Amino acid sequence: ATSADWFISPVGFAVALGSPIFARTYIFPWVETAPSAIAESYLVQAQTTAGDAGMIGAIAIRYDTSGTAVARLYRGGPVIVGSGLTCTEGQNQCDVPLSLGVHHRIDLKVVVSATVGIVEMRVDGTARATYSGNTGTVLVYKWVFAGGTSAPNANVYVVHDDMMVTDTAYAPDGKT
Repeated sequence: ATSADWFISPVGFAVALGSPIFARTYIFPWVETAPSAIAESYLVQAQTTAGDAGMIGAIAIRYDTSGTAVARLYRGGPVIVGSGLTCTEGQNQCDVPLSLGVHHRIDLKVVVSATVGIVEMRVDGTARATYSGNTGTVLVYKWVFAGGTSAPNANVYVVHDDMMVTDTAYAPDGKT
Protein backbone atom coordinates (compact mmCIF):
# COMPACT_ATOMS: atom_id res chain seq x y z
CA ALA A 1 0.00 0.00 0.00
CA THR A 2 1.08 3.54 -0.57
CA SER A 3 -0.26 6.61 1.18
CA ALA A 4 -2.78 6.88 -1.65
CA ASP A 5 -4.16 3.35 -1.02
CA TRP A 6 -7.02 3.74 1.42
CA PHE A 7 -10.07 1.74 2.37
CA ILE A 8 -12.87 3.98 3.64
CA SER A 9 -15.81 2.39 5.42
CA PRO A 10 -19.41 3.07 4.55
CA VAL A 11 -20.48 6.23 6.33
CA GLY A 12 -23.06 7.11 8.97
CA PHE A 13 -22.55 5.12 12.18
CA ALA A 14 -25.41 5.34 14.69
CA VAL A 15 -23.50 5.36 17.98
CA ALA A 16 -24.59 7.69 20.79
CA LEU A 17 -22.24 10.13 22.52
CA GLY A 18 -20.45 8.33 25.33
CA SER A 19 -20.86 4.90 23.70
CA PRO A 20 -17.87 2.96 22.41
CA ILE A 21 -17.13 1.99 18.84
CA PHE A 22 -14.30 -0.35 17.85
CA ALA A 23 -12.25 -1.06 14.72
CA ARG A 24 -9.96 -4.03 14.17
CA THR A 25 -7.60 -5.04 11.40
CA TYR A 26 -4.78 -7.49 11.01
CA ILE A 27 -1.71 -5.98 9.36
CA PHE A 28 1.36 -7.50 7.75
CA PRO A 29 4.09 -4.81 7.52
CA TRP A 30 7.37 -5.16 5.65
CA VAL A 31 10.16 -2.95 4.36
CA GLU A 32 12.13 -3.45 1.16
CA THR A 33 13.93 -0.08 1.29
CA ALA A 34 13.93 1.99 4.49
CA PRO A 35 12.94 5.65 4.21
CA SER A 36 15.72 8.26 4.25
CA ALA A 37 13.82 10.13 7.00
CA ILE A 38 11.23 9.03 9.56
CA ALA A 39 7.93 8.37 7.79
CA GLU A 40 4.52 7.39 9.05
CA SER A 41 1.01 6.67 7.90
CA TYR A 42 -2.26 5.93 9.64
CA LEU A 43 -3.23 2.26 9.91
CA VAL A 44 -6.76 2.91 11.16
CA GLN A 45 -8.44 6.25 11.77
CA ALA A 46 -11.85 7.31 13.15
CA GLN A 47 -13.11 10.46 11.41
CA THR A 48 -16.03 12.85 11.65
CA THR A 49 -17.69 14.32 8.57
CA ALA A 50 -14.76 16.79 8.36
CA GLY A 51 -12.36 14.10 7.04
CA ASP A 52 -8.70 14.37 8.12
CA ALA A 53 -9.44 17.65 9.90
CA GLY A 54 -12.02 15.76 11.98
CA MET A 55 -9.81 12.91 13.19
CA ILE A 56 -11.06 11.66 16.56
CA GLY A 57 -8.36 9.07 17.03
CA ALA A 58 -5.96 6.90 15.06
CA ILE A 59 -3.18 4.37 15.16
CA ALA A 60 -0.23 5.12 12.90
CA ILE A 61 2.69 3.01 11.74
CA ARG A 62 6.01 4.86 11.96
CA TYR A 63 9.12 3.72 10.07
CA ASP A 64 12.62 4.91 10.92
CA THR A 65 15.68 5.10 8.69
CA SER A 66 16.88 1.63 9.72
CA GLY A 67 13.59 0.10 8.56
CA THR A 68 12.11 -0.68 11.97
CA ALA A 69 8.43 0.02 12.59
CA VAL A 70 6.32 1.01 15.59
CA ALA A 71 2.61 1.61 16.19
CA ARG A 72 1.66 4.96 17.77
CA LEU A 73 -1.63 6.31 19.14
CA TYR A 74 -3.00 9.64 17.91
CA ARG A 75 -5.80 11.84 19.22
CA GLY A 76 -6.07 14.69 16.71
CA GLY A 77 -2.25 14.52 16.64
CA PRO A 78 0.38 12.60 18.61
CA VAL A 79 -0.45 12.50 22.31
CA ILE A 80 2.18 12.29 25.01
CA VAL A 81 2.18 11.08 28.59
CA GLY A 82 0.83 13.76 30.90
CA SER A 83 -1.78 14.99 28.42
CA GLY A 84 -4.35 12.31 29.21
CA LEU A 85 -2.25 9.45 27.80
CA THR A 86 -1.43 6.29 29.72
CA CYS A 87 1.08 3.79 28.34
CA THR A 88 1.44 0.23 29.57
CA GLU A 89 5.21 0.53 29.38
CA GLY A 90 5.68 4.16 30.34
CA GLN A 91 7.11 5.38 27.03
CA ASN A 92 6.60 9.05 26.25
CA GLN A 93 4.78 8.37 22.96
CA CYS A 94 3.64 4.78 23.73
CA ASP A 95 5.46 3.47 20.68
CA VAL A 96 4.91 -0.28 20.27
CA PRO A 97 7.53 -2.13 18.19
CA LEU A 98 6.07 -4.09 15.27
CA SER A 99 7.95 -7.09 13.91
CA LEU A 100 8.19 -6.98 10.13
CA GLY A 101 6.93 -9.91 8.10
CA VAL A 102 4.51 -10.95 10.86
CA HIS A 103 0.75 -10.44 11.20
CA HIS A 104 -0.29 -8.08 14.01
CA ARG A 105 -3.79 -7.48 15.33
CA ILE A 106 -4.50 -3.74 15.63
CA ASP A 107 -7.56 -2.53 17.60
CA LEU A 108 -8.77 1.05 18.05
CA LYS A 109 -11.50 1.94 20.56
CA VAL A 110 -13.14 5.36 20.47
CA VAL A 111 -15.63 6.90 22.90
CA VAL A 112 -16.75 10.37 21.83
CA SER A 113 -17.37 12.66 24.80
CA ALA A 114 -16.26 16.13 25.85
CA THR A 115 -15.69 14.84 29.40
CA VAL A 116 -15.12 11.06 29.47
CA GLY A 117 -13.79 10.35 25.97
CA ILE A 118 -11.42 7.49 25.24
CA VAL A 119 -9.06 6.56 22.41
CA GLU A 120 -7.35 3.23 23.05
CA MET A 121 -4.77 1.26 21.07
CA ARG A 122 -4.39 -2.49 21.39
CA VAL A 123 -1.63 -4.39 19.62
CA ASP A 124 -1.87 -8.16 19.40
CA GLY A 125 -4.71 -8.18 21.94
CA THR A 126 -2.98 -6.12 24.64
CA ALA A 127 -4.00 -2.56 25.55
CA ARG A 128 -0.81 -0.55 24.99
CA ALA A 129 -1.94 3.10 25.09
CA THR A 130 -5.08 4.87 26.27
CA TYR A 131 -6.02 8.54 25.95
CA SER A 132 -8.71 9.72 28.38
CA GLY A 133 -10.28 13.16 28.15
CA ASN A 134 -12.05 15.37 25.65
CA THR A 135 -12.62 13.60 22.33
CA GLY A 136 -15.17 16.15 21.19
CA THR A 137 -18.89 15.95 20.58
CA VAL A 138 -19.02 15.03 16.88
CA LEU A 139 -19.63 11.32 16.32
CA VAL A 140 -17.57 8.89 14.27
CA TYR A 141 -18.80 9.13 10.70
CA LYS A 142 -16.34 6.82 8.93
CA TRP A 143 -13.25 4.65 9.41
CA VAL A 144 -10.16 4.84 7.19
CA PHE A 145 -7.65 1.99 6.85
CA ALA A 146 -4.25 2.62 5.18
CA GLY A 147 -0.58 2.15 6.01
CA GLY A 148 1.96 2.76 3.25
CA THR A 149 4.09 5.84 2.90
CA SER A 150 5.05 8.15 0.09
CA ALA A 151 8.46 8.91 1.63
CA PRO A 152 11.12 9.46 -1.06
CA ASN A 153 13.08 6.34 -2.07
CA ALA A 154 11.22 4.17 0.47
CA ASN A 155 9.55 0.86 -0.27
CA VAL A 156 7.45 0.08 2.80
CA TYR A 157 4.21 -1.86 2.72
CA VAL A 158 1.28 -2.84 4.90
CA VAL A 159 -1.23 -5.49 3.95
CA HIS A 160 -4.57 -5.34 5.80
CA ASP A 161 -6.69 -8.42 6.40
CA ASP A 162 -10.06 -8.97 8.02
CA MET A 163 -11.06 -5.38 8.88
CA MET A 164 -14.09 -5.04 11.17
CA VAL A 165 -16.01 -2.27 12.96
CA THR A 166 -18.33 -3.07 15.90
CA ASP A 167 -20.33 -1.09 18.44
CA THR A 168 -20.61 -3.64 21.26
CA ALA A 169 -17.12 -4.90 22.11
CA TYR A 170 -13.70 -5.51 20.62
CA ALA A 171 -14.14 -7.53 17.43
CA PRO A 172 -13.57 -11.28 17.75
CA ASP A 173 -10.52 -13.00 16.32
CA GLY A 174 -10.63 -14.28 12.80
CA LYS A 175 -13.14 -13.84 10.05
CA THR A 176 -16.78 -13.58 11.00
